[in-house]
Amino acid sequence: MAAKQALDLFVYSLPWTACKEVLVKHFAKFGPVVDAHVVYDWSTGLSKGYGFVTMESFDSMKKAMAYKYHTIDGREVRIKMSTPNSTLPEEQKGRLDNTPSRTVDPDDSIN
Repeated sequence: MAAKQALDLFVYSLPWTACKEVLVKHFAKFGPVVDAHVVYDWSTGLSKGYGFVTMESFDSMKKAMAYKYHTIDGREVRIKMSTPNSTLPEEQKGRLDNTPSRTVDPDDSIN
């Protein structure tokens, strides 16, 4: 049996108040979240304004990337695919280049 391929999203322009739990809650709307973390400045303890979310499947990642902007803790943030394109199966390469300009609100339900 082949191992599951986890895919990472780079989340940036995060508010300083964002934490792992906030990222997991937001991105769980799109599918199972394997892991999430916010990058902190070790000297100040404050968020550097970016983090990573690992989705369980390509389809979950694609659903999240269908939105150009996401609202987290009242701030509009953006995401990019963090997984190097060379690690994707051939049929999935280049499929995330043209995302529509839609914004997801934290209160929206995603189907």
